[in-house]
Amino acid sequence: MDAALRELSDQIDQATQRLLDTARIITDPDLRVPSMLPGWTRGHVLAHLARNADGMRNVLVGVRTGQDRPAYASAEAREAGIQQDAGRRATEHAADLARRKAAAALEHETRAAQQELVLAALRAEVDAAVLDGRVHWR
Repeated sequence: MDAALRELSDQIDQATQRLLDTARIITDPDLRVPSMLPGWTRGHVLAHLARNADGMRNVLVGVRTGQDRPAYASAEAREAGIQQDAGRRATEHAADLARRKAAAALEHETRAAQQELVLAALRAEVDAAVLDGRVHWR
């Protein structure tokens, strides 16, 4: 792994740990507060992060195996998953992120994918649109 990829990986690890630490201490009332995203509470944001990690893992499995795998079955499925999980209790959000190990599973697939493809995706500043259940990098 080259130095730039190692640095990016370390930064992702540190940000993931901060997310998990925050998820462990956030309260149920905190989750009901509107986020900075119109129409989304903080619960929506945590649900999105967990489901997005699952989606990105799907894409990276496809890259590694040479398959065309969408992040989500559809845009509707993506939205339904976020809406379904947004109202959960704080302990459930923390458990989802930790128990399902969405971040760890994503990290595993990232490391397993070809380095040049992963590096290009990570450097894209996560500037993507989800259309028809697929991630489209801009």
